[in-house]
Amino acid sequence: MCQVHKGVKKLYDIGVLEDENKYEPELDDDWESFYISTLIDGSKIDSVSQDWFEVLRGEWGSENFKLDSGADINVLSFKRFVQLGNNPNNIVVNHKVKLQSYSGDFIPIKGICNIKWWYKNVQYDLKFAIADIDCQSVLGLQACLLLGLIKRIHDINFSKSNGKSERSVQTIKKMLKKSIDSRTDFYLNLLSYNNTPRENLNSPAQLLITSSVL
Repeated sequence: MCQVHKGVKKLYDIGVLEDENKYEPELDDDWESFYISTLIDGSKIDSVSQDWFEVLRGEWGSENFKLDSGADINVLSFKRFVQLGNNPNNIVVNHKVKLQSYSGDFIPIKGICNIKWWYKNVQYDLKFAIADIDCQSVLGLQACLLLGLIKRIHDINFSKSNGKSERSVQTIKKMLKKSIDSRTDFYLNLLSYNNTPRENLNSPAQLLITSSVL
């Protein structure tokens, strides 16, 4: 499920609500905030690159979702929600939930709804914010991880390192801090650093120069 955060912690840009009559709900401390990275105006979807999209099959039709690791909730427009055969009565209307953009704009929503989708013959019950605007459908970070559409960075970079590369990176960081504090040349300190490689691991200097850990 997607995460819900109390208060405003991070905001993301959005490509809708550019008119003068912007939606601005009255807020108090009880509001729960969902944050979205990018929403594309529904009329501009055809011109968007398809590199980061995936199709999921619903009970009454399929939908092309934008994969957005910067979003902490999935988003589906009310228009597409109805077109896909979903019952509007299943939407949980909650006036204490909001979506907000990097620029501070609020995205109007009908409410929250759990929807069943199939991906690679596996069924998933995903939570969606039903947007009251025509926009691109979005899968947020948690859904992307659940469906195996993206992997966490440390799983990709360090799955076979057994901590060796990480330790070398930390050593380089410490040397950089020491060079700054002592006002000495970082690169001279790095080149003079004496560290015998262990188990086929290069020294921090070698790793940095060859960009093995960068």
